[in-house]
Amino acid sequence: MEVDAKSRVGDWEIDTVIGKWHSGALVTIVERATQFTVCTTELKDRTLRR
Repeated sequence: MEVDAKSRVGDWEIDTVIGKWHSGALVTIVERATQFTVCTTELKDRTLRR
């Protein structure tokens, strides 16, 4: 598959990391071919900051 080969630009992978005791969260969005990365953190009012 092209997605597994990472040969096509435009395929994104999204992951979340949750802090201990659910004290916070980090969302990472990575474009698989170029490794361009966007990270966001969750604020206390449950909105995302970029």
